[in-house]
Parts: sequence; C-alpha cells; structure tokens
Amino acid sequence: MSTPDGPPPIPPPLPPEAFTRGPLTPPPLPPQAMAPAPSVIPEVVELTRQRLALVLTQRKAECESLLRRALTLAETNLGENHAVTADCLTNLGDFLSQNGRCEAAEPLLRRAVAAAEASQGASHVKTGTACNNLALMFKRAGQFAEAEPLFRRALDIFAKAGPDTIEVASVLNNLAAILERNGRNAEAESNRRYALDLFIRHFGPDHENVAIALNNLARLLADTGRAAEAEPLSRRHLEIFVGYEQRTGNQHAYLVPAANGYGELLTKLGLTMDAARERIQTIIAGRDPGNLPGAQPAAPASAEPDFDALARTASSPNAGQGERDALYASVFRLEAWQFVARGELPDVQPYFCTNAGVADGAPMVKAFTDGRRLHAFAKENGLLQPDGQALSLSLKVKTILPMMLAYAEQGILSIHFNADRASDGFYAPLVQLPTIRRHLEERGLL
Repeated sequence: MSTPDGPPPIPPPLPPEAFTRGPLTPPPLPPQAMAPAPSVIPEVVELTRQRLALVLTQRKAECESLLRRALTLAETNLGENHAVTADCLTNLGDFLSQNGRCEAAEPLLRRAVAAAEASQGASHVKTGTACNNLALMFKRAGQFAEAEPLFRRALDIFAKAGPDTIEVASVLNNLAAILERNGRNAEAESNRRYALDLFIRHFGPDHENVAIALNNLARLLADTGRAAEAEPLSRRHLEIFVGYEQRTGNQHAYLVPAANGYGELLTKLGLTMDAARERIQTIIAGRDPGNLPGAQPAAPASAEPDFDALARTASSPNAGQGERDALYASVFRLEAWQFVARGELPDVQPYFCTNAGVADGAPMVKAFTDGRRLHAFAKENGLLQPDGQALSLSLKVKTILPMMLAYAEQGILSIHFNADRASDGFYAPLVQLPTIRRHLEERGLL
C-alpha cells in the first residue's frame, strides 16, 4: 500500500511495441491470394455446405468424410498453401478437435496456420482464425501453455481489424479461461468484463451468448471469494434462459444447468436449500425475486473491477504485459476519473502534490477510480470542507488526454491513482498516457 508521503509502486516499463504504432493496414496479399478462383473451388464449397447440414444430424463419420474429400480436392488442385486449402485444413482440424481427437487435429491445424500465412499474410484475419482454432485445440487438450500465446496472437490480429468485434470478444473469453487456470484472476476478470460488454453490444442483453458470458464472470467472482458480487450476474444468467422459454414456448437446454448453478451460489451465500429452491422457482415463474440482503444489483457491464487486486498483480515481480494491460485497460474503460478539486470557480483544478523520493519529488496529479477513495484521501490529508465533504472534479476519460498533456508541459510529471492509504496505488507518466491508450486500443482492450 502507498501513503501520500511514501513512494507508490513504480509501474514496469511498457514494451517497445507500445511506443510505436504498427501499420494501419495489413501488408499486401501475396499474388496467389488475388488470383482468379479455379473451377474446383465451388465443389469444395459444396462439400463444406453438405458437411454443415450433417453436423445438425450428428452423422460424424459422414461429416469427416466430406471434410477429407474437400481437403484432398483443395490440396491436389490448388496446392498446400492456397487460402482455400487453409480453410479446409481448419475445418477438418477443428472438427476433430471438437470431437476429442486433438492428437489428430494438431498437425492439420498447424498446417492451417502456415497455409493462411503463406496465402493471406501474417496479419490477415484468416491467419487469426487459424491461430484461434489451434489455440482452442490446445485448450481442449489441457495444453494451456501452448494455447495462451496463440490466443494472444489471434487477439492482436482481430483487434487491428476491429477492436469491438465478436472475434475479439470470443478470444478474450477463451484467453480468460487460460488465465484463470494459471491463477491470473485480475487479468482474467478484465477480459471477462470486456467480452461481456461486447456481447451485449452485438447481441443485445437477452441473447444466450450474453448469458454464457455472465455465467463465466459470475463463476470467476464466486471462485475468488466474491459470491455476493456474483449473485446478480448468475441470477441474470438464469433469467435469460427463462425469458427464452417464455418467448418461444420451448425450454432451453441450458435452463436446468443455470438453475442448478444459481442454487449452488445461493447456498454459498448462506441460504437454506428450501430458500434457494423457492427463489429459483420465483424466477422461473417470471416474477422478480428481489435483491438478496447485501447483494449489489449493479449492471454487470459497468461494475467496477477490483483495482487493488489489479494494481498488486501488475506491480508484482512476475507481472507480464498482460497484467499491466489489464490494469490500465480497466482504468481507461471508466466513464470518468475523479480528482480532488482545488481553487474557486471558474478556475478549478485537480489537486497536485509531491511524493518524497519518487521522481525527484516532482508534483503528481492525484486521481481516483471512485468517490470513496477520493474522500478517504481528502480526509487523510486535511482537504475536507468544513461540512466534512470533499470537493471533487469528475473528468470524462474520453476527453481527458489533452488536459493531462497540458499539465505535463507545466512540469506535472505523473498521474497517481488511488493514493489513499487503504488502496494499492499506481501511477503512470502523463506523457505516456496517449501511448498507453493506443497500445490498449490496438490490442482490442478498449
């Protein structure tokens, strides 16, 4: 923890790529990728279409046969590094992976990545898809160390094509599962929250993909001792499947698992089995069960991350770029940063002060992620008004950077977040804020 007079944790330096903007467009496609489509391609497409129809009937042997025929046609007529061959390799490899045959899938999916790189380029979304499917295979096989760098590569590719896409949300969700298994829960939570936000934006609040994302976040919170925070998310997860039945007249396959999961969470919160069962039946009947005592019914997409945990993780000796990204992405996703206000209208400014032993005692602007921390800092440093209140200044994050850079020109070195004694504070140089934001945007985290 930091105090107003003691040094806050020094953030680890950003990697070189955070200081240089990558190309705005992918490199030109190889000539092969722009060649006219050979006549064999429609036949390959038709085989793939037939396979999709068979998937719904669970006729797996026939599906595999069609996929292998399509791959043979593509390799024989187009070559092993053609874009259509890459798609065929991906389709067959992913089919085998989903059916538990990861050992057979791995060489196909590795060839798919190589073929996509050769035909489309290393930064093309097709290459990102191939990397993602190879990563999913490793995840299914329990080879998490192999999966993580592939998910991160896919995320970089998809984010450069569009940071708010479903592809970005899906990779964030899968990457979060890897991080949770490795105990890197702060970064996993940040990924889960942003993926949930993207799913809501793309599908609306009542879609089953949103329900699944809600449940993923709720399970993470419950597993890290935050069952009260998880309850409204788990409840909403169940309500979405109840709503599906009310709209269609058909029970969703996930309704019973959702009810069971919510019941387990309620017992963790101290409810008896009978009380939990009654609450679930109220929800299934389409009635509002009300909030549990002490539960926080805040909107899941805007709920505040645990900034203390994020800061501790980001400043630990073993922290990687992912942990630092998780911290600063959560900061930049806030609607506004809070500052102790000084001065009289119209000349009101954020509060500045120095920290002995940090940055040669240069002044730092004190910012806070919420009003509670701001009030605590003001009380600790004699900045409260006679009525016991702290004057605060709330500045929108979307428009704050020019002001921060102007302060940097005046000799204000850094911005110090959550400097109250109870919080784990962290800071960043003001001049680096635009670079940090761009770095996060390019990785699909904002």
